[in-house]
Amino acid sequence: MHHPGNIALITDSTCDIPTPLLERYCIRFIPLVLIWGGEPYRDRVDIQPDEFYRRLAAGGPLPTSSQPRAEDFVHLLEQVIDEGAQEAIILPLSSQLSGTIISARQAAEMVDIPVHVVDSRTGGMALGW
Repeated sequence: MHHPGNIALITDSTCDIPTPLLERYCIRFIPLVLIWGGEPYRDRVDIQPDEFYRRLAAGGPLPTSSQPRAEDFVHLLEQVIDEGAQEAIILPLSSQLSGTIISARQAAEMVDIPVHVVDSRTGGMALGW
């Protein structure tokens, strides 16, 4: 994936940006992990939003979530560097809702390009916008 202006834009799976727009604007995301019935699912990778909402509607125990690890961000940052990114902006879910930003900040220190981590102070489609 080419990065316009050699700047990679990275968010997380809570952004609710439709896949065609993620692809059109070269936006990458880190999946949060949903724990449902003891099984881990990477959001928007192993479980899609429509299945998530079907399971919620069916009732039963609610899922919990787990923030991505710094290593997950490092892996994605290394991918975008290999694709030509010379800088990255990471815009994760609000620090008030998740520790995702902590993992992103740790990862920013582990790569050889400037990485700007910005607290979105929001989530869902507001993050997408």
